[in-house]
Formats: sequence, C-alpha cells, structure tokens
Amino acid sequence: MGTKIGVLHELIYHMRTSSLCESKKNERGDDPMNVYDKAYDLAKALKDSTEAQQLKEARQAMDADPDASRIMDGFRARQMELQQKMMGGEEPTEAEMAAITKQYEDIAVNPLIARVLEAERQLAVVFEDINRLLNDVLKSVAG
Repeated sequence: MGTKIGVLHELIYHMRTSSLCESKKNERGDDPMNVYDKAYDLAKALKDSTEAQQLKEARQAMDADPDASRIMDGFRARQMELQQKMMGGEEPTEAEMAAITKQYEDIAVNPLIARVLEAERQLAVVFEDINRLLNDVLKSVAG
C-alpha cells in the first residue's frame, strides 16, 4: 500500500510543480493550489498513520520468515489470478472460490500472516472512510 501513497505523492508533486498548475488566485481570492497542499498533507498523514505503520511492521516481520513470505506470495498470486479473471468479465467457478477460501483459512492460522491480513484490513477501512468522504463531496458538487 505504501506504493499507492508514493504514487499519490509523486502525482501531487508533479501537479504542484507543473506550469499548468501555477498558483494563481481565483475570483474569490482563494489559492486553488490549497487543495493540492491538503491532498499532500492527507497522503503524508496516511503514510504516518498508526494503521500504515502497523502494516509496515507486520510485513517486515512476515518477510523475515521465508516460509510465511512464500505462503503469502502464493496466496497473493492466486488472488491476483482470480481478480484478473473477474476484471476480464469471467466469473470464478465454485471450485476456484472454494479453493481460494480454503487457502485463506489455511494461511490465516499463521500468526505472522494473520497480523498482516488484519493490518491490511484496518488500513483498508481508513481508505474506505476517506474515499466515502471524497465521494460525498463529488455528489454534493455534481448534484
């Protein structure tokens, strides 16, 4: 997830430094770049959040265990295959869904992996809450 925050940071930096987005006051005298400054602050706050730090620590602990890391990599690969299949318009079979569910249940008993999964879930909740707030703004503006 840190990668997504890094991409967001780079995008905001590019927007702030682009000649197309030079800071100019609008009719009301507001600085339109303020929203980008706030977005940068949000990205930094997310990166520094307890949830992100807990995920980072959990990943480091898991990565230090070759078996746990290998097991998780295998699960993620299978998960990605199913997601790509669904994005291509195909529905996973019942057997595929049963297999990935069983695999999840099997890996979740490993305490290092369970810690990563829980930390990912907690950070995802934060992202979902923020996304909901942003969508509410879009709804109020777009009508």
